[in-house]
Parts: sequence; structure tokens; C-alpha cells
Amino acid sequence: YIVMEYIERADTLVSYCKRDNLPPIKTVVRLMRQCADALNYAHEKGITHCDIKPANLMLTDERGDIKICDFDIAKRTQTDVTQVLGWFGSPNYMSPEQARDDRITDQSDLFSLGVVMYELLTGKRPFAANNTSALINNLLHKDPRSLEELCPEAPQSLVAVIKRMLKKNLLERYKTGAELVKDLDRVLDELAYSEVALPEEQKLRAVKDLKFFRDLSEAEIREVIKASVWEHYSANQWVIREGTLENSFYIIVSGEVSVKRTNREINTLSEGECIGEMGYLGEGKRTASVVTVDEVTVMKIALPLREWASFPLQVRLNKVFQQTLIERLAETSKYLSKAVSA
Repeated sequence: YIVMEYIERADTLVSYCKRDNLPPIKTVVRLMRQCADALNYAHEKGITHCDIKPANLMLTDERGDIKICDFDIAKRTQTDVTQVLGWFGSPNYMSPEQARDDRITDQSDLFSLGVVMYELLTGKRPFAANNTSALINNLLHKDPRSLEELCPEAPQSLVAVIKRMLKKNLLERYKTGAELVKDLDRVLDELAYSEVALPEEQKLRAVKDLKFFRDLSEAEIREVIKASVWEHYSANQWVIREGTLENSFYIIVSGEVSVKRTNREINTLSEGECIGEMGYLGEGKRTASVVTVDEVTVMKIALPLREWASFPLQVRLNKVFQQTLIERLAETSKYLSKAVSA
């Protein structure tokens, strides 16, 4: 018998490869960094997975970590059976050497991971075609559409990493998962620069007059500030993506955002408003997306309310959230009425 870990309420990455449900760039890099680290561990133990694809990458609901599953093909590569059966793995995610039925190495897994990463960022497979023959031809002879075109918000450091992961020549591709992890760590460091570092007093002056804090004392506002990370976004950047499991809530310090459901705008919000509070309280999938209209600074709070807020503050914030919900329902009703009359 086989003993396997039981993972409760987990989901694969398949649903997050769709254009209308892509994770934030920082989340993609963080998850792929975990995968690269896990593959490096497996490779050091002499195991090549051979079938890295979204369906074999499981996102846990509890912490948002990745589990690599389905190592059955990897085990079969240790026998002579594979030599008889020919190439194996999923055609959309296989490496050029797999397509040629050449010797498979650990670098094949890193190529497949690059395909997954490209798809998570763009919603498209880099070598997709209408049939297997055309797909293999693309894989062996053509370069994918540039990441800059399909995901213009991706930093150049990330573009360079994916280009190297998808190199057809083994000499130009990453040799180990550890090597890839180092470069992804650099990308994460660069993405972290979007966080706004200000002294607490300056933050207090910036937010104390915002609508969200009007019924809170200065001491309670400081509690919120200490629990938050301040982030800055340029125009047309995703803050929240519909369908994701990320459960933070945000307070808009400056700028304006658009709230969309199935790519249709349902509201616009500006400084002093909060966003993501329903997902934060309910811990379910996001029911709407939030995209910046112009440059936006937000306070982001990821920890559950009970872990950082005093009891009096929890009561006050719950009232704020309730009032926000009432106002949003009223706004949505007006919007639907206008849409019906139009």
C-alpha cells in the first residue's frame, strides 16, 4: 500500500491559469519559488518528476502553500519500461528533450515549471497549438509570445527568469532548482520594493482623517497601522483577483480603484474606503476583482482580526464592516436599477 499525506480543502493550480482568475504576480513568484525548492530537494534525492503541470501542483487552503503531487511517472523512469513506451508526460508542459524522446534530466522539470509559471502570469500556454504535431513543432522550433506583451506589469527580472527557464538548449537553461530559487528570491525582493516604508507618526497623519477611521480613537488607529503593510500600486495593476483564496483586506490611503465582477465594472472606490473585507471575514474565494485606476497606496492587513486587534477594536471594526456592507448593497442596487432601465 502507499501512505500519502492528507491535504484538506486543497485545490490544484488549474483554475488559476485562466485569464480571468490569474493570481497576483507576487503570489505566482512565491508559489513557483516553493516548487523550485521542492524540485531541487527531489532532484538531490535522485528523483525527476517528469510531469510538472498545474494539475499536479496542489495549493493548500490553510496556508496557501504548494504541494507537488503525482510522482508515479518519476518512479517508472527508474525502470526499463519507459524506454519501450516512448515519450511520456503532458504534451503542453513537456520539455523539448521529452518531445524528442531524448534523455530526461532534472532540467526538464524546470522547463515544465517555466511553462506553468508563464501560464499563471498570462492565462496562455507558451507553445499551444491545435494539435499535438503543431505543438511539438512549436516546442522544438518556436519561441513563445513575449511576456512583456501578455503581462506588461511583470518586472524585467521576472521576464529574464522565465526566458531562461524556457530555453530549448540545456546549456542555457537553469541547471538546478537551487539556482532558480536564488533568482526568484531576487525577483521577490524587487517586488517587495512596492511596499511603502514610512514612520508610524507619518502614517498616522496620513490616515487619521480618512472615512474608515472616523469612529476610531488614535490608539485604535495605531493598532491598525501596526498590523498593516503599506503597498503602492501603479495604474492598471491588480490588487485583488476574482476567485483567488488570498484573504487580506485593504484600506485605500490614496488613489482610486475599480471593482469588477467577470470583467464588468460594478463600482469605483477611493481613499478612505476599504476593499476585500468580505473575503477577509468569510475566508472564501474572492467574489470580485479590484484594479487600480491611477496610482494607489493601500494599507494591507493579512492576519485574522482576532490575532492583532484588541476586543474593543474588533467590535468597532465589525461595525465599520457592517456599515460598509450596507452602503455597498445600496450602491449595487442603484447600479442594477440603472442597468435594467438602460
